[in-house]
Amino acid sequence: MSRETNSTTPCLFYTVGIVSHSDLVTGQNSHQICIVPTDLSWSRVTAVMGMLFEQKKLAISTFKNGVSFSTLKRKDTGANQQLSSLGMSTPSFSKAPMSRSRNTPLPYNCNVPTFDGRAPFRLPEYKDLQKLHTEITPGSAVIVLFTLGAYDLSDGGAMSYGVTCGVSLNIQSVVLIADPLKADSPIMSNFTSNTTFHLGVLSETDSSDSENESENVDDQAELM
Repeated sequence: MSRETNSTTPCLFYTVGIVSHSDLVTGQNSHQICIVPTDLSWSRVTAVMGMLFEQKKLAISTFKNGVSFSTLKRKDTGANQQLSSLGMSTPSFSKAPMSRSRNTPLPYNCNVPTFDGRAPFRLPEYKDLQKLHTEITPGSAVIVLFTLGAYDLSDGGAMSYGVTCGVSLNIQSVVLIADPLKADSPIMSNFTSNTTFHLGVLSETDSSDSENESENVDDQAELM
């Protein structure tokens, strides 16, 4: 997590995972990347989100068996995405990406900055890495940098799960850190084509064949 002292700039978070889907380049109504986070990071990420929003359960968007990090969708405006007060304020969005405030959600038509981190680098200097302009292949390992937004679910179907708060994971940048493993690599020799390669996200999407994006309840946000 990164945030300037005494600043209203939204906090910048990051997490590591394996890509399950990417349309950072080809998306029409938004740009997103979906990842299966590592079991070492995800429980901590959800615990921090639960602490920030003072919630034990949160709804998070998932797609293609991964957690979705996205730009604003074409229909989104600053009026219908209410951000939390933790260093965040509801911004006014411009169609021109260069005019937006720092760390505010990217517009749907904005190119998501994507960097090549497949050689050793210092994370604070990721913006000095060479930029990538092609779609990231599923199975790649990435670092996703993002900010958080929250919206009210108290009058929706999630209430049946006891969830009143939805969280938007607003993508800011992506760093590619490794290409997909080859089928004959040592780590893959223990898996068959029918084996679920699971890195720690426990959700209904693990066994779902649905192509539709869903709001998924994550109980790992429960505070320890």
